[in-house]
Amino acid sequence: MQILYAFLGAYGFALLFNQKPVSRALPAAVGGAASWGIYLVCLHFGADAFLSAFAGGFVSCLYAEIMARVLKAPTTLFTIAAVIPLIPGGSLYYTMRCAITRDAASFATYGSSTLYTALGIAVGIAVVTAAVHMLFGSKKPKRAPKKLGEKN
Repeated sequence: MQILYAFLGAYGFALLFNQKPVSRALPAAVGGAASWGIYLVCLHFGADAFLSAFAGGFVSCLYAEIMARVLKAPTTLFTIAAVIPLIPGGSLYYTMRCAITRDAASFATYGSSTLYTALGIAVGIAVVTAAVHMLFGSKKPKRAPKKLGEKN
């Protein structure tokens, strides 16, 4: 059920970002379900918050890079929707609640979990993005032709 809910949540965010409902929003939602599925599998096998989020972020960004090339669309459209299920909203809420109630022990517990999860997502995305840019390079924009009589 969690993977279905991740799919629906990612689909909703894909529509929110004005993606075409069928051609891009559905593949983006599949990325969200896949990233959450990988996150759950890692947690099931005993991985911590950082490693599970890293794996989910890695898979979501890898999937986004592939779908961007297949559908000839920007990678960001798929990455954002695919990462949405991984965002530690509940943990962040409890962190802030503990900060407000001045419960230092719980604040440290929830805060570290939130930080590790967010860091794992970011590192997973950064690794894939760096690898793709190293392997395929980034296209440099072409310069506009100079107008007649224009200097450098």
